[in-house]
Amino acid sequence: MEKSEEVRSVKGISTKILVRSAFLAALSIVLTRMLSVMLDPAHRIGFGTIPLMLSGLIYGPYIGGIVGLVSDLIGVMINPQGAFHFGFTLNAILTGVIPGVVKLLFLNGKRERPIVAIVLSNVLVMIIVYMILNTLWLSQLLGKGMYALLITRIPKSIVECVVFSIIMIALYKALKKTKF
Repeated sequence: MEKSEEVRSVKGISTKILVRSAFLAALSIVLTRMLSVMLDPAHRIGFGTIPLMLSGLIYGPYIGGIVGLVSDLIGVMINPQGAFHFGFTLNAILTGVIPGVVKLLFLNGKRERPIVAIVLSNVLVMIIVYMILNTLWLSQLLGKGMYALLITRIPKSIVECVVFSIIMIALYKALKKTKF
């Protein structure tokens, strides 16, 4: 760390990382709450997941989880899109944590493999968080069968996984060049 960062750090989190994480949380809120499209109560199209995943990939699971938590709680306060369910907050936390764990496996050391890390992060988040957990929470809220909802959500999740991977690869490379 630079000397200016050391002076302003709180328990290992520098001011720079704190500000950048807050920016990613704010970007996620805007992309999720203001610029996404609700097709029906069980299907939303948006890009709010990308900043959460990038926070985990760039800063690790701890920061990624905090960014997910903050973005979900503040987002619900600003613009709720249905009933509050803590499961969706858990989803937001996991969306930042899972790429952070993948980062520890693939982005530390001499042989960094960002493309593998990004694609693996997207696949894991889409399967664990959005196809399984999100569908479970929606089935609880909507009173519909989980498997009936899951069947309708699979094609959207596959397309999102591919699109998000492409966008995140480009963003990650650009952010690494600027030392974000």
